[in-house]
Amino acid sequence: MSKTIDYELDDENRIVNAIRGSRVSRLFVEFLQQGGPKPHVVLRLNINPTIESEGDTWMGCRLAMDLAGGYDGVFHITPLPYNTASHAAHAAFEFKLKVDWTVENIISTIRQPTADLLDFSFAGGFMQPGSKIEYFDGCRDFISQFFIALHRWGVVGWHVHNIDKGSFNSEGLNVVRGQTGFHQIIGYNYKSTAKGTVVENLPLARGTFSSPTFRRTVIYHTSDNHQYQLPYDPATPQSGDEGFDTPTYNPDSARTIQGSIYKYNPQQTAAEGSTSSVQQTYPSEWKWSEEHKSWWRLHSNGQYEWNSTSSQESQENSAGEKSTSRDTVGQNPSRNYTEAYVIAVTQDGILECLVDGSTKRLRREGFQWAEEIERYVYVGSSGLEYRLQSLEPEGKGKGKRQA
Repeated sequence: MSKTIDYELDDENRIVNAIRGSRVSRLFVEFLQQGGPKPHVVLRLNINPTIESEGDTWMGCRLAMDLAGGYDGVFHITPLPYNTASHAAHAAFEFKLKVDWTVENIISTIRQPTADLLDFSFAGGFMQPGSKIEYFDGCRDFISQFFIALHRWGVVGWHVHNIDKGSFNSEGLNVVRGQTGFHQIIGYNYKSTAKGTVVENLPLARGTFSSPTFRRTVIYHTSDNHQYQLPYDPATPQSGDEGFDTPTYNPDSARTIQGSIYKYNPQQTAAEGSTSSVQQTYPSEWKWSEEHKSWWRLHSNGQYEWNSTSSQESQENSAGEKSTSRDTVGQNPSRNYTEAYVIAVTQDGILECLVDGSTKRLRREGFQWAEEIERYVYVGSSGLEYRLQSLEPEGKGKGKRQA
């Protein structure tokens, strides 16, 4: 069997590049036991079609935040030659996919200017009594916030769709398909025994997300007005926790960012017992998003303003010092827009695009290239802009792909 190797996102590897462009067919949350008192939790993605290379067949990948050294975390993508639970998995839960996305699309949800989760550090090490081995906390914190981002984008369902039994004994798992939620499986340690799986309560420890715009979601309010309490350790609240202790929910503060709906109250106070707090002023300073080739800033109502020109020009325009109109396609910061992805192209030139978790048909000739934002832009009759990186579908074709 092919050897699994961890790769960072900046590593150049043709297998990894092929996998990143592949369509995801199934998504699992896996609890790996590595001999310690805590699990290492990862996402496992199956792909279809599989990838053939030099006699090897690659069927998916693992996405994980691993320890790089000291307390620093490193995000890894690991090509996998199997499509079931690994031998190290003591529990693996499948969540239903709701969109036709690539692996790269999945990763992009945590590389947004408002949700950059990749700069992460683990919590302090601890030792078991009588042991000299140091353990670190935080992987479930990262996976929890990753999963919430995916759910906010409409990528996955919140409740367990299936249990991948793999090589572990699932007799002891008290999980009801379609009813048990992510928040109900993430706060445990799963240990396999000959008689079944022993489930031990294990509250989530908090790592450190270094992005200044990050807010940890502890009580998650979904778009349909449900709320779920994530099982974070109540003894260690942090100032960045959103909804902890005294949850607030303001439906009027919903904001749309690149087609995803976030329920967020920017006036929410820090959790009781926090050691520090940060006073945010609005509008916030302009910041550059390299991925979107645009400047952005946050307003007090929770809305994000985007501008493809310089931040200084944006500030001057906001103050009324310049009256030049910039209603050019792809350049108007006030225009509502969303990212789209091409799924297929019909013979008559219609692009079938994935927009906000649903499919929309747009004419190819309706798109124009906007140089400043490096996107193809389509302006609909309602004034809504659809933005594409490419006019061709990603991962086109059926059957097996060659890397």
